[in-house]
Amino acid sequence: MDYLDPLDGPAWERAVTELLAAASPRREALAARAQGFVAPDWDAHFRAVADATGLD
Repeated sequence: MDYLDPLDGPAWERAVTELLAAASPRREALAARAQGFVAPDWDAHFRAVADATGLD
């Protein structure tokens, strides 16, 4: 997983540039991590928020 300092503009520029390259190892790693991801629907999202915050 990549962690970038939110204030490090040059690091963000490099990361985005790498992701734009078709043969980028960073891009391939990101695609592999995202494989099979299914976004929750709104009901599941708000249940997770309620569970995490205790605001049932």
